Amino acid sequence: AAAMFKVTRNETPHIPDNLSLEGKDFLCRCLQVNPTDRATAVELLGHSFVGGSLHQEISSYHETVLLMKKL
Repeated sequence: AAAMFKVTRNETPHIPDNLSLEGKDFLCRCLQVNPTDRATAVELLGHSFVGGSLHQEISSYHETVLLMKKL
């Protein structure tokens, strides 16, 4: 909550040094002050920190369901 408060005040919240590069990138994408610069939920779900493969699996499943509906 404190990090979001800092973002609203145009301050950069501290990102822990021991966080992986992927984790730091994920947080930076989440904490952009300008909403147009901020990552969308879909983009964040596809981020490697969250498990980009999960997003790919969901997309693949969705495509399979659409194909089955056409049968």
